[in-house]
Amino acid sequence: MRLLPAVGWVRLLLAVSGALVSPNRTNAQLPTLNEQNTRAVVDTLARLLEQLYVYPDTGRMIGERLRRRQIDGVYATETSLRGFASRLTADMRSINGDSHLYVDLVPFGQSVGADRSTPADLDRAARAANYGFERVERLAGNVGYLRMNGFSSRDGALEAATAALRFLAQTDAVIIDLRNSVGGSAYLVRFLISHFTGPDTVQTVAVFDRSTGTTTAVWTLPTVPGPRRPDVPLYVLTDHITRSAGEGFSFSLQNLRRATIVGERTAGAGHNNAVVPLGNGLQASISFTRVF
Repeated sequence: MRLLPAVGWVRLLLAVSGALVSPNRTNAQLPTLNEQNTRAVVDTLARLLEQLYVYPDTGRMIGERLRRRQIDGVYATETSLRGFASRLTADMRSINGDSHLYVDLVPFGQSVGADRSTPADLDRAARAANYGFERVERLAGNVGYLRMNGFSSRDGALEAATAALRFLAQTDAVIIDLRNSVGGSAYLVRFLISHFTGPDTVQTVAVFDRSTGTTTAVWTLPTVPGPRRPDVPLYVLTDHITRSAGEGFSFSLQNLRRATIVGERTAGAGHNNAVVPLGNGLQASISFTRVF
């Protein structure tokens, strides 16, 4: 379940880290790596992980690993920002495999966590991708098949979901294929799950937010526009790329004992994350909620 960009968090973390990134940085202005700025990035990243990562003890462990790697001179061998970012990403993920932890370059001409696409651009792209609903059909034996490559948050996604589910309304079983699904909207996850549960709402997950210290319960919807099918046999296909909202969908249905999950272990990106500044042209994604 992905939260990008997390605008409020970016503002907070700018104050916490003191790291500034120019929104007008050009290719010629990319900093040259040296011991001073690599150490500054590592110190900032380690501090943010310790202060903000959803599991405090794990955040400290990851931060300690980065500092030890800096002391051991591992990062001194990197000659490019991209290589440095990749090395930091690998070192962060080596502790617990959270693939929502990463470092990358701030895109040219953008501020941290920003997306220069206009709403119209995003709407056009979402329509062109049919809001992630890649394929829907009836297979032999009257088995419904729905292939999704993502969970769009754009207007029109709920209509596309409803149309797909209506097409499959008379099937004897349903397969939802989330292989290669890269995540997206938590609300669309909730919307789809609600079509496969009864009219009495049930809790699907709880979300703990370290930034506020609060836990929020997530429930199915009391009414849905498409066919409600609480008893149809349901199967979800996953692979090692299935991530974020795709993991939330599978996790919720599995815990409700409502679906059979078939396939590979998923990517390990089930936390909400925020993009934060590191300075020197770099930004990081840090998980700040725990879904359970």
